[in-house]
Amino acid sequence: VKTAARATSDSDTPDLLRKRCMKIIVEKTGVHNPFKGAHGPRILALVGPTGSGKSSTVAKIAGGLKMKCGAGVALISLPSKSPGAVESLREAARTFDMTLDIPKNNEALQRSLWGSRDKDVILIDTPGVNPNDDAAVKAVAAMLKTGLPIETALVLNLTASEESHADACKGFGVIDPDCLVFTRLDEAKRFGAVVNVSARLKKPVAYLCNGQNIPGDIRLPSRSFLGN
Repeated sequence: VKTAARATSDSDTPDLLRKRCMKIIVEKTGVHNPFKGAHGPRILALVGPTGSGKSSTVAKIAGGLKMKCGAGVALISLPSKSPGAVESLREAARTFDMTLDIPKNNEALQRSLWGSRDKDVILIDTPGVNPNDDAAVKAVAAMLKTGLPIETALVLNLTASEESHADACKGFGVIDPDCLVFTRLDEAKRFGAVVNVSARLKKPVAYLCNGQNIPGDIRLPSRSFLGN
């Protein structure tokens, strides 16, 4: 908004200012499809704070890839203190006829990844951790160090406060996520965090989730969609 305001003149109308803001958002906010042009198994791990919606997002992505693209998908759930997270993936595995592994350590994860090498996509759900708990975040990062090209997506709840988003950006910086996922758009009253976090981390937006339907209520946003 400040950038747009600096380029205004006294003759500008509110509609023109709005269009200028949209143009800047489109230019400043990147979008990313983690699976576009992928060859061989593409591995995506979702990381983020507790309750951000990682498990349901994994289920939505998996279901969409299977039903819309006919992709072979394997699910992996890292050890979690939340039984509900694992159960939601069990349900997704049953519904979409997918494999689900729950490796207990890094070596077991490597075996799971190797065993799923015939799949098109491997999705990894990680335990939710407090971004202010440096040891917990580093434990997730260490678990994902397998020597394989694992792409990571930071999942954030859009209804959380700006302060919470800032904490997550800082805390999960040690993992250096490749892209962003925002959940609960249907409950949010403001959407500026999508642009703010993307600009803060200089990372593109991969998915937006706007409900609880699986595999629906998720989309790969375009730049114009973000601008609107």
